Order: sequence, then C-alpha cells, then structure tokens
Amino acid sequence: MSKTNISRFSLIVAAICLIIGITIAQRTNANANKKLDDANTIEQIESYLLSFEGERNKKLQELAVASEAELSKLTPEDQNKKISEFQKISLATRKEIANESIRAGEKILTIAKNDDEKFIAYKYIITNYSRLDSIFIGDTIRKQVEDKKLDGANPEHSDKIKEIIINILSDSPSNEYRTKLDDLIAKLEKEGKYDEIINEIKLERLGHSIAVLSTKFSADKFNKTKSELKKLLKGESPQVAYTMISELLDVAASDNAVAADPQSIAKNVKEFTDFANSEDFSKEADARSELAKDITALSSRLPGAELKLYGRTIDDKDFDWAALRGKVVLVNFTATWCIYCKLEIPNLLKLYEQYHSKGFEIVSVYIFEHGETDAAVSAVKKAVSDEKIPWIIVSEALTEKSKLEKQSEKYNIMGVPTMLLIDKNGKVTATNIQGKTLSDKLAELFDKK
Repeated sequence: MSKTNISRFSLIVAAICLIIGITIAQRTNANANKKLDDANTIEQIESYLLSFEGERNKKLQELAVASEAELSKLTPEDQNKKISEFQKISLATRKEIANESIRAGEKILTIAKNDDEKFIAYKYIITNYSRLDSIFIGDTIRKQVEDKKLDGANPEHSDKIKEIIINILSDSPSNEYRTKLDDLIAKLEKEGKYDEIINEIKLERLGHSIAVLSTKFSADKFNKTKSELKKLLKGESPQVAYTMISELLDVAASDNAVAADPQSIAKNVKEFTDFANSEDFSKEADARSELAKDITALSSRLPGAELKLYGRTIDDKDFDWAALRGKVVLVNFTATWCIYCKLEIPNLLKLYEQYHSKGFEIVSVYIFEHGETDAAVSAVKKAVSDEKIPWIIVSEALTEKSKLEKQSEKYNIMGVPTMLLIDKNGKVTATNIQGKTLSDKLAELFDKK
C-alpha cells in the first residue's frame, strides 16, 4: 500500500520477484522432488530445503534488480494491474515453498529415531500448515478488496480495507490447511511432548484476536485474551512476550476500548509488569528483568503518561520540546523507507494546513534509518524536501551522534509508523492514531468549540 511513486515501485519490485519465482519453481520442481525423495538423513533433507529456498531467493533478487528500469516506466494504472497480478502469484509461490517444507517434515517423520527428531519434523509440518492457513486468509482478503474495487494506495479506502480484514479475521474462515493443522495439534496435545510448537501457533492465532479487538472491543474478550496470553507466554523469550503484550496494551489504550482511561491502562500495565517479574513468565532472572524494563518503557508512551521528547533536529540543533507546551502535538515516529508512513503524509499535510494556526503541531522523529549518520540524515532531508514537509523534523541518527539515548529505545518503539497525540499539558491522549481516526479527533478538538 503506497501513495508515492517510490513506494508503489517498491511494491512492484517485491511482487515481480515472486512472479518470476513461479517460472523457476515450475522448471525445477520435478528434480527437486527427486532430490527430497533420495535424501535419507535429516541433515540431507534440511540441506536440500535450504537450497530449495535459497536458489529461488537469489534468482528472484537478481531478476528484480534487472527489472527495475522497466517497471519504473509503468503508468499508475498499469502499476495497479501489475500489483494485483503479482499478489496472486506471490501467494502461489509462498504456497509452493510451504508445501515443500511440509513434504520435508513428513520425510523426516519416516526416518526419525526419537522425540527430538520428531520435534524437528512436526516443527516443519505445523509451521507450514499455519503459513498455508495465513495465505488462504490473505487471499480471501485480497479477493474481497478487489471485488469491492478498493485501492490500498488510496487513503480514503483504508478504513474499508481494514473492516474487511477484521471481519475475515473474526470469522477465521475454514480451509483444508486449518483442518489438517487442528487435527495434528489435537493429536500432539494428547502426547504432551510438543507444547513449544503448539504454543507458537496459538500465539499467532491470539495475535489475530488482538487485531480484532483493536476495532471490535469487548471487555470480556479482552480479559479472556489477557488471561490466555499469560498462559502461552510462560517460558517464551522476552522479545516474543513484549511484542504480544505491547499489542494488547495498545488495544487497551485505543479509542475503541470501553475503558481506555489512564487508570485502567495503568492497572493493565501493572498486571503485566507483575507477570513479567514472576516465575509464571520465566525462571530466568535476566529474562524477567528485560521484559519488565520493556513494559516500563512502553508505559511511558501510553495515554496518561507525560511524554518527554529530546534530540537533535534535522539541521543539527537541540530540539525544544518545552516550547510546544500549550499546543496539541502529533508525534510521528517514522522512517524514510516505510511505505505505510509515506501513505499517511498527504493526510498529515492536509491536517497541518487546516489546524496549525489553531495550535496543532507535528513532530516527525525519523528512526531506524539505514546507513551511517551522514547517509541517514541525507535520506531524511531528501524525503522532507520531496514531500514538502513543513513541520518539525527530529533525526535519531543525529540524536545518537550527540550521545543521547535514542527515542526508539527510550519508548521501546518496535515499528513505524507509531503516532502519539499529545495534549496541551504534554500528556499522551491517544496512541496508534492516524487516518480518519486522527482527522476525527482533531475535528473534535478544534472544530467543535
């Protein structure tokens, strides 16, 4: 999904990698199957599978680069057609790789001598049945978006597309892959030996439930999801645990939540912090400490918290956060390479023009930029110039260069765009706010007085 030619082009390049991959796969599939059939050790099977994926990825990358000049000449209309065409083939390519991985897992089962070797086999089989289930869901979403003639590059269509995604995730459409996966999970649960693999799939599905909660909030479902999440996170890595917990806490802080007030959010933060510090999460003290620290960082940017930004502006001057007190501020953690960030810029330009004179300000903090400081700063300056961005720009690369802690680390920002709306007193009032939700919120603040 992209608004700019650069972002749209990136999508096409990525997609053409996959369309070319189908041709390669069809030519080599017969020989590939024979190589897998001839393998008679786990090492040989895994080596074959690594080669199977590696060859394709290498050729796809080479062909994508070679196709770049041609694709850049396409009209926007032809680009849309290509994107749709490539998306279909993308799904087919991913299916082929997943199916070959399942075959590899099944082959390992036939030669496995103990539970550890069976674990390897079931890991391949379960993980890739789950991928095929996700591919089916993705294809179902794509078809509905196409049927309704919605364009992911059009900001006006974003809410309708999101509604389609949430409805499909809510329904969890049945398919042969999910049926096989559920049957296998039921079998393995009886054996009680493969909880690690099973929990991974359950966490993935719980992620879908959290996504649904973000727009269809129910206090009852939220509490059930929270309880289930804590059970599944026992023994997981701090990184996995934080990702899931942060997603659920973001849901609790959203405008869709029934009780998205600071007191309720603080209560949920404390509950997860207590969980992080307990052996219900991990028996390892370092893991408990890391997760608790991450949750504390997250809590400093949830509604009710007083945000305290610092850093260096793009012209390498001290950023004065205190000077913005008394204004409504949108803090936009972003990156030059982020497609979804670019998609939001036209809406931000419109809102800035509409409300800046009334006391609205935007601060874009560019994080996760590629390359050394000079390259990162140049990329940001170019993006700001190309997009004609008039608001305050903070460079994390320059902030780090000046020996200050990076904002992405201070607030534990895991992805971009991350947008926070700050009130006149410097406190966070909304998180992950963008698109129509942001427009409506600003209209409520500035137009209905």
